[in-house]
Amino acid sequence: MISIKRASLYILLVAIVCSSFTFFFLKNYLQQKSETDEINAEQQENCDYNIYRLSGYKFIKPLAFAEKNCESKNFAPIKATLTDAINNFKANNNLVEASVYIKDFTSGEWTSVNDNVTYNPGSLIKVPILMTYLRMEELRPGTLEQQFSFTAIDMKMPTQHFPTKEIQSGKNYSIKELLRSMIINSDNNATFVLNQHLDLPLFKKVFTDIGLPMNIHLLIQSQQGNIRNFSKYFSMLVI
Repeated sequence: MISIKRASLYILLVAIVCSSFTFFFLKNYLQQKSETDEINAEQQENCDYNIYRLSGYKFIKPLAFAEKNCESKNFAPIKATLTDAINNFKANNNLVEASVYIKDFTSGEWTSVNDNVTYNPGSLIKVPILMTYLRMEELRPGTLEQQFSFTAIDMKMPTQHFPTKEIQSGKNYSIKELLRSMIINSDNNATFVLNQHLDLPLFKKVFTDIGLPMNIHLLIQSQQGNIRNFSKYFSMLVI
């Protein structure tokens, strides 16, 4: 009888000790988690914004877009997965370099991988070309209806790595049709014609409005940029 009581007492003591350890462990864990969450929240609250405004207006400076300086903690798992994938592809010699930029246009949260690597923009340069012509239409209504002919020349165009529909030599096209072909079909022939009639000061302004240097004499081929810079054009279009 005494042995049973003693055993019960031991079990009770062990249960009390285990409960105490569990209580203090959970209390410490929850306290640390709360402090970490408060720090992350404070960092997010203290994250400054870059504000980009358009110049060239007499009485106003319209907002182009605003961008947080800090990467989103919510996108950390996605960033880790992308980083591992890129590193694996590079280790297997299936990839030389890659960069990824992700942004939620509703919340403004973003993250990136290798955003300091610069690239030739390739067809991404067609977006600011489109924006320039839309601005030209605002300043000079009827611009989009102007027509120009395309004559094929002995010139090496950038290689397209997918089937595309191109404008035909010897035919006339309106600027609106050329822009549509350039954006929808990534047509380099249409881009070539549009470049011949582009308002270069306005084209340069598309870059300088978002804080990017632009040498109009290097128009397309040598203009380097990183993915965060390229993303700013899409941010302007969304706004």
